[in-house]
Amino acid sequence: MTLLPTLGFAAPLDCVIEPEAIINLVSSEKGRISSINVRRGSLVKKGDVLVVLEDDVQRHNLAMAQVRKESTLEMEAAQARLSQRTKDLDRAQTLVDRNVAAKTQVEDAQIEVEMMKLAVEQAHLTAALAEIEYQQARTLLDHRTLNSPIDGVVVAVQAAPGAFASEQLQLLTLADIDPLHVEVFAPLEYYDEVTEGDVFQVTQSAPLTGTFDATVRAVDKVFDAASGTFGIQLTVPNRSGQIPAGTRCEIDLSR
Repeated sequence: MTLLPTLGFAAPLDCVIEPEAIINLVSSEKGRISSINVRRGSLVKKGDVLVVLEDDVQRHNLAMAQVRKESTLEMEAAQARLSQRTKDLDRAQTLVDRNVAAKTQVEDAQIEVEMMKLAVEQAHLTAALAEIEYQQARTLLDHRTLNSPIDGVVVAVQAAPGAFASEQLQLLTLADIDPLHVEVFAPLEYYDEVTEGDVFQVTQSAPLTGTFDATVRAVDKVFDAASGTFGIQLTVPNRSGQIPAGTRCEIDLSR
């Protein structure tokens, strides 16, 4: 895309540079806050640990679940009993073949073997449930940590260590500042002059002096009849995070 020249048409229009999104974070879990690892103005990356709730109970539960998951005692015991019952069945069959024992001994031994096979299946089921319980315990522990959902900046910290977190307590406010949005309401005569993908220059209002290329992302298809204007949204890359959001600006849409 090439920068569109301005050909003089009217005075530059007022605009506003805003964040991509504002996110208010709350905890899905209840509990006392152990630590808050950021402060107002901190730059954060997606996945960074922001808030940690007290998690002693969850850590103990995870440790117990891990012990149950890693234990092979029930499986080994069931397999050992099955092996022994299989040998008993073989001996009973040999005795019957020699006419030394009654067939009922073989039948009883067969029942014991089948019972031990069920015990082995039960041990497999117990192991599978132990794995699920372990994953559940890990998930519950993970929920005691609040991670950043975006790359952005901390706008406000509304809680402190020692406070009781719940879904009703707002903990942090984050702003996604890459890219930035530029919002402008233009007179209707500009409607045919602007299309998605066009690039215009945006200049920050004094005392700021930055000038940036902004790409049109959306052009409103519904006009404001009262003011005779329509909305335009543009985006400005801000990978370094150096361009502040929440500032006024000017844009010349004429060509």
